[in-house]
Amino acid sequence: MQTGVQGLPEALGEVGVEVIAALFVAAWLATQAQPRPPDTPARAVAPARAVAPARAVAPAPELVERFVSEACAWIDERPGADVEKLRAAFDDTMRGLLPKVAIESTLAVARDSGDARATLIDAAATDTHRSWTYLLEQEHTRWLTTVTLDREEHVSGWWLRLAPFPRARAELVERTLGLAGDVRLCVDLFDATGQRLDRAEAGRGPDFLPLGSIFKLYVLAELARSVAAGERTLDDELVIEDAKKSLPSGEMQNLAAGTRVTLREAAREMIRISDNTATDHLLALLGRERVEAGLAHCFHSAPERMKPFLSTLEMFAIKSLKKTDYERIFGAAKLDDVAARWRDAPLEKRREWLAAVDQVIADTAPQKNPSGTGMRYALLSRGARQHVEIEWHARASDVCDLVAAAQRGELHSPDASRVFLELYAAGNSLYAMPGVVAHGYKGGSETGVFALSTRVAFADGRSVVACLLRSGFDADDTKVPDQTIGLFVDWIENLRDGDAVGKARKATGDAGGGAGGDDASK
Repeated sequence: MQTGVQGLPEALGEVGVEVIAALFVAAWLATQAQPRPPDTPARAVAPARAVAPARAVAPAPELVERFVSEACAWIDERPGADVEKLRAAFDDTMRGLLPKVAIESTLAVARDSGDARATLIDAAATDTHRSWTYLLEQEHTRWLTTVTLDREEHVSGWWLRLAPFPRARAELVERTLGLAGDVRLCVDLFDATGQRLDRAEAGRGPDFLPLGSIFKLYVLAELARSVAAGERTLDDELVIEDAKKSLPSGEMQNLAAGTRVTLREAAREMIRISDNTATDHLLALLGRERVEAGLAHCFHSAPERMKPFLSTLEMFAIKSLKKTDYERIFGAAKLDDVAARWRDAPLEKRREWLAAVDQVIADTAPQKNPSGTGMRYALLSRGARQHVEIEWHARASDVCDLVAAAQRGELHSPDASRVFLELYAAGNSLYAMPGVVAHGYKGGSETGVFALSTRVAFADGRSVVACLLRSGFDADDTKVPDQTIGLFVDWIENLRDGDAVGKARKATGDAGGGAGGDDASK
């Protein structure tokens, strides 16, 4: 939901990245129309040996083959390996963005035991660029790396990210329960008719956890209903107002007041880069009451947990008030105590408090000082473990049920479902393996909160819908994004392949990992 507060920049789809990896993203985005999710470095790849592509793919030119092999040679610490050989292939922009130390710092993370197999699995082309994607496999991990060439045959984009690794379900449950803080996960597999074939759930802590910016899916659902009902069209325009601007993430807060933006553009940016200002303008247009009324029709199991349905600016404001305002409005001096009162208060009292906060916003315009408001939010929320009570809450299964309903054409109506899925697809693709024909993604993060939701549809007609919610971990733990995303995509792989590793182990009498904690997989 915010940039620069927790080290989890939502401007890149709310998926955490390390600083060096972000340079790869910046170089890639300079050449691509659609941003992709950032890298999720962990261990991975050693020297590659070429093998036949898994399916018919346009062969990569010698430059690309040599580039991939050279990167792997450096990772494997082979004699003569030098990242300057990689930089020599870059265009001027890439060379400026990625000094030698940046490449070495990133690739040093990507080390694992065992020889790697490099398989060319995909190729794509536009009018100006061509790209090739390889699957790098070894003993413990798999990686995807994509190399893009411009018309001058220079490397103008380079992507490296963790790929799903086949693991037994029991092992995944154990890893999920081993995460710090509270965690809830739900992963569903559906057939081509929308019939659920399998569901896996695992977790510890409260059933209802904070969503971060995944709450924006409920704004999207109401927009889709409204468009399908003929109340408005996606080509209708809203007008940017200073009073409705929020803090980053996003870009629309930088637009001048009076700028006109189509609903389609606002909704896409709300999902694509989690634009908070776009979200708040859409929420104001649709109406808080309508969004709240739609929660029960969006398969939320406890709509009262989402009321009053906060705007992003209201959330930031409540968590960054002055002590005197806390005492005057809530009768408590500390954010932790305010959050506890918010949690326990009846809805009518919450609405009364929110009206007072809205008046503070109107009087002080905290959005006009984003750095100051953001810093105060960061400091106060870091010192208040219960601040997540002032959020949007749901079960992980609620989010899965929302997306699955749209997939079946049952989110309000078939037309509303179509609009929802079209805009949900603006989000980054986390699971980019062969055979994917459609996807959707929305994530969320704030201090001590990290959340992921996705839909992945396959060429065989099946699909996976998944949601993972985490909170209560150390907000300074920079490993949370990579750790969580890696586990998440492994879960998707497990549902897709029907727990093939687990079944193979059972067949041979090798139980593999185990499960513990509150809940085991179903």
